[in-house]
Amino acid sequence: MKRFTLVSIAFLFTLPVFAQTDIHALMDQLNVGLAERGREHDDYNAMGQAKKSLDSQQHDVELDQQQWDKAFATHQKWLADWQVKQDANQADIARPH
Repeated sequence: MKRFTLVSIAFLFTLPVFAQTDIHALMDQLNVGLAERGREHDDYNAMGQAKKSLDSQQHDVELDQQQWDKAFATHQKWLADWQVKQDANQADIARPH
């Protein structure tokens, strides 16, 4: 009986060390989980800021589209003029002299 009492007392003295290790392991797991949650929250906020940034650029995109449309129309006019000149040149070459 003395041996059982002695082993029980020794176990009771070592129990806080084991319990402390378990508590630290659980605290580490909690900290990792909270850090991951914080990173995900930051990523979510960054996506929201990016969307706001894109929304604020809508006017610039519309202006760029208008400029591109204007330049494309100028190019199409130049291409049509060039084709008329090319056709006139080909007709001039084909005409007998």
